[in-house]
Amino acid sequence: MKRICTLFLMLTVATLIILAFASCDKATEGLEFYEYEDGYAASISDGKFLDKIVIPKEHNGKSVVAISKRGFSGCENAVTISIPNTVKTIDEGAFQNCYKLESITIPSSVTVIGESAFKGCKALKSIEIPSSVTSIDKSAFSNCRELTSIQIGDTVTEIGALAFEGCTALENVTIPRNVNKIGEGVFQGCTKLTSISVDESSESYASENGVLYNKDMTALIQYPIGKKEFEFVAPASITSVGAYAFAGGSALTKLSLPGTVTSVGEKAFDGCPIENAVAPACAIKEISQDTIKTFEINGGEKIEKNAFRNCQFLKRVTITGVKEIGDSAFYNCASLRSAALGEGLEIIDEYAFKGCVYLSEVTLPDSLKTIGASAFKDCNRIAKIIIPINVETIDMYAFEGCISIRIYCRAAGKPSGWNKWWNSDSSKYSVTWRYAGE
Repeated sequence: MKRICTLFLMLTVATLIILAFASCDKATEGLEFYEYEDGYAASISDGKFLDKIVIPKEHNGKSVVAISKRGFSGCENAVTISIPNTVKTIDEGAFQNCYKLESITIPSSVTVIGESAFKGCKALKSIEIPSSVTSIDKSAFSNCRELTSIQIGDTVTEIGALAFEGCTALENVTIPRNVNKIGEGVFQGCTKLTSISVDESSESYASENGVLYNKDMTALIQYPIGKKEFEFVAPASITSVGAYAFAGGSALTKLSLPGTVTSVGEKAFDGCPIENAVAPACAIKEISQDTIKTFEINGGEKIEKNAFRNCQFLKRVTITGVKEIGDSAFYNCASLRSAALGEGLEIIDEYAFKGCVYLSEVTLPDSLKTIGASAFKDCNRIAKIIIPINVETIDMYAFEGCISIRIYCRAAGKPSGWNKWWNSDSSKYSVTWRYAGE
């Protein structure tokens, strides 16, 4: 009798286990299915209160091959979601804002992860992208704030813009060998990211000191903004800096870019408290004026109009290899003490340094040809300025209000535009011609 009871108990337990597993595999009620290529796409219209979702392999005798566009985006309480190995496409916004989703297994049948597919899955801690996937679309894992681990399969060829933007717990990532296209701002806002590695066999990308570049090191794509270094010196080979490349780099106070850089993307240095910069003119508009104190501009055709207008903390500027300083470029820079203008400069436009009341040291290069109207007006601390021999034009009011200035011209004759408004009282503010001294 005892043996019969034991056998009965074992059968009961086995039955319960089988039923439990059957229950685990049971498809969630309320799912909806739409014809999609050679099968169906799954979604749900009211899954707000579900904590677990199981998507079946088949519906009406056909395979479930896709998760439909925003199909489960309202399932904000789902902790687990089971995707069958028949699914090939996870469409746009498929699981967007599934706030409590902690883990998910992407089956090896999936080839495409669509735009914003897992965007806003704030509790998702890790993700393994299988080797079947070829494309990770824009913002696919954006704002997955708890994501600490990403494994990207070797078959991925494209990672879309902002794909991992706002993944604030992510510390490192490896770009696999076959990726040949990475969108802008792919790791923007990843505040703990300290290193981006690249598979050594990659033909498209490279990494140096954790910074992501294209293969030939001419384009800087992404600086890991979790790095704690205060200074960054870019390789001499780079010619471009990508959009958002340094955005949010809160430790970065000193920056050096080579003069060969001709392109700097939108908001490349947004949020970087840069105090000292060496960079070409094309970088100026992307570097915050709220913190900059010294700037060496080492190349570029022109410093654009109003580039540093009302910049209150800039104290020293050095300019080399630039042809033109635009209208009002340094207008009312109240803290500017010195301006060393180097060879190559030909034009200083009107109002360029007007109102720089503490500017006392100005060096003009031999290449200079034109000084615009009111260019140094009200720079009342300039005591001495030497006009190079090649200057052809000095417009009205160029030095008006420079109450302490003495002007030394290397030329023997007056440039075009010379008039009393250079210095209102010629007996007090004299001009020395044929100046040969220093």
